[in-house]
Amino acid sequence: GTTYERATRLTQAFNHYLAHLSTEVALDTYVFCHSEHPPGDTDGRLSMWREYGSKGNGAALVVNTQKVHYQPHSPLIITKVAYKTNQEREQVLQAELGNWARITQSASLPDDQLYLAAYAAFGFVKSLALTTKHMGFSEENEWRAVYVPERDPLGYLKACLDYFVGPRGVEPKLKYKFGQIYNPEPPKTGKPLTSGALT
Repeated sequence: GTTYERATRLTQAFNHYLAHLSTEVALDTYVFCHSEHPPGDTDGRLSMWREYGSKGNGAALVVNTQKVHYQPHSPLIITKVAYKTNQEREQVLQAELGNWARITQSASLPDDQLYLAAYAAFGFVKSLALTTKHMGFSEENEWRAVYVPERDPLGYLKACLDYFVGPRGVEPKLKYKFGQIYNPEPPKTGKPLTSGALT
């Protein structure tokens, strides 16, 4: 097709993924935030206690990262948050989407495969949103473990998807039990899967 038709296909596919995110995937995207601090610092950060620790009445969960063994098939993204100004985040977005446009153009994908390029662009934009934060929060020194359902096609953590009924009503939750082995969901045929476990 023409350049205009191909651009329209890309835009429509991107908008499809955006709509899918807002109507289906967003509710099952979970972010577990934690703040890095040096060994021996038993006080933590006041801003984190005030905001996330029930005004200082909560509890701190200390994670020894030497005991965390990341599995390559894990549906979790574990990343240090990048702190940037709004201008820096916009520059990263423009630069990377510029790279994406050059790659997409040189790939000369058939019209019926342009959705793959749109999905790549959407994935980048979503990832940037989940892994960056404004510079004003940099003292938090935050790390995130992020569960996004599209990274879990075999259903390793589907059994963890649950809910909580509280003062704000029904809230979706990801109830992850540390130390438990998570296996993929059995296929619809009823035959068991034989791949490795997530620990």
